[in-house]
Formats: sequence, C-alpha cells, structure tokens
Amino acid sequence: EKALWNIVSTNLRTFKEEGRNKFELVCVGNANGCKQETCVYDSVKNQWNVCRKNRDILFFESNGIFHGSDLMVITSFPFKLMVFNTVSLCWREHEVSFPLNLLFPCLVDSAGSIILLAAVSDEGERKKNKGERTWTNEEEGEEREDNQNDREERNDSSENSLETDSERKFVAFKMWKLDDTVKAWIEIASVPVDMFSKILKSGCFEGFSCVAAKDMVYLNSSEGCIVYDASSQAWRWLPQSQVLSDLHACIKDVYALEPSLDNFLVCNSK
Repeated sequence: EKALWNIVSTNLRTFKEEGRNKFELVCVGNANGCKQETCVYDSVKNQWNVCRKNRDILFFESNGIFHGSDLMVITSFPFKLMVFNTVSLCWREHEVSFPLNLLFPCLVDSAGSIILLAAVSDEGERKKNKGERTWTNEEEGEEREDNQNDREERNDSSENSLETDSERKFVAFKMWKLDDTVKAWIEIASVPVDMFSKILKSGCFEGFSCVAAKDMVYLNSSEGCIVYDASSQAWRWLPQSQVLSDLHACIKDVYALEPSLDNFLVCNSK
C-alpha cells in the first residue's frame, strides 16, 4: 500500500564527488498523516534512501542548511539544533543551547560558518520587573508545548498572559556564530538600531527571510533588503527595485546563486 505524504521540508545539496556533479534531495514528511519519515534521493544512484531511525515528529522552525553532509535545522518546543547526516541517514540533536527570548530564528551558512539570526524580545526583562519567574530555553519550550492552546485563549482576555509574537517588543535582531569547540552560539553582530526601527515601524514584522553568499548575509524584510558584509562588518540597504518595491512583504524565501558553468537557471516568461 502506498503511503500518502505531506511534505513539511525539502532541502537540496549540490556538490562534486569523484569529479562528477551530484545532488542530494532530503525530504521530510508525514506518511499517512502521522508517522514522520526522512528520505534522501541520490542523483548518481538514482534511488531514494530512507532514514534508518526516525525521530519523533519534528516541528521545523527554520529552513535547513547543509554543512558538508550534515543537514541542520532548528526545531521548536523548545528550540533545538537538529542534524541529519545524509551518509549515515540518521538524525541527532546537537549539544548547543540557544540564547533566551528568541523569535523567528533562522540559519545560514556564511563562508563555511553556521550563523544563527533571530529577533530578541524583552520578555525576560519584563518578567523580571513584574517579579515573575524567568525560564530556561528548555523550560520555556515545554511550557509552550503543554499550554499552546490555553495561552492563545488567555492572550485575548488577560493582561498578565504572554503576548503573541506580533505584540512583543523586540530589543534587537542579532547574529550568532556556532562555535563547535565550546558548543555555544557566539554573538557576532546586531542589525543597527536605525535600520531595525524602520522595519518595526511598519507594524508587520515577522522575521527576516535570510540567505548568505560567502561573506555576505542578506536579510529581506517588508521594508527592503539589508546586507551584512562579514569581512568589513558593515551594514547597508540594497537599492530599491521598482518591481519589488511593493512586494517585499510577500517574499517568504530568498536564494543566492553563484553563477558558474555548473549552475543553470531556467526562467519561463511570457
């Protein structure tokens, strides 16, 4: 009997192996509506391989990025860095813990480094001022998972309940670099206050769509695209496009393509 798949994540990796161009496609989906499976397509062997040991159902908070043969994704409830190896076909949980009070986290690979980008809310400071308990990332995740529906109801009726993501006050939008030697996220940069304030004033901030190409990290928002140059540690706006000027808020995914003879981009236009 064929399983009905609801695909929740797809990630493509292109590389050379023994002088040959090769790609791997990793698909994560729920088979028959409940069981989650991970499958990998090998373009050289022209076959699908199935994950040998499936994890419990993963709730993906971010798109995945490849670091060698490892696919890295952020999962929620609580935030965790999960790693899928396309050789061993196994998932594992990375040892690194996440900073507190993060919203809209995402990952990019910049010049071989794993970069975490996320908004930081003032939730911890407000709780401290109110004399309420502050949570670790793991405790906060367990609390959210157990009381998700209840909190949504209380958000509408109680001033003491936690605000929704759109109602929270954002302190900053920061970047961290993964240091695998100490298993920690090291803060490396923060979006300048004037840039971030301009985006927040639009009133519809729901995170950035991020992508990296070598030392350049691109953050697309409803107000335009911000570029961070890691080599010079400088921030700037990309020039506005007439075509995209009213569409930035509709862009959910962005990609970086390095032109080469190995890459072909087919565009169908009328």
